[in-house]
Amino acid sequence: MGILCSCLCYYLRRCFTIAIKELAINTEIKFKEVRVIDADGSQLGILPIDKAIDAAEAKDLDLVCMSPNAVPAVCKIMDYGKYRFEQMKREKEAKKN
Repeated sequence: MGILCSCLCYYLRRCFTIAIKELAINTEIKFKEVRVIDADGSQLGILPIDKAIDAAEAKDLDLVCMSPNAVPAVCKIMDYGKYRFEQMKREKEAKKN
């Protein structure tokens, strides 16, 4: 019984932390410089955060920090609402299976 309980607790804790993972977007990003990936997947290079946000706004998209632990942090220009919708859809599909 103890092994089952500890496995279940680990599983629930792991799934809970994955499900609530939020990414920093636009002005929530607190780095001076970031590596920017364009919406089509091409790299724009390392830019100051102001220029990166301006580049995203010029395309009417969001700047999303995908990898904050990298040096410099990796940010991607994308439609964050669409990304979250697709992510929730994948999570529901995974729960179903």
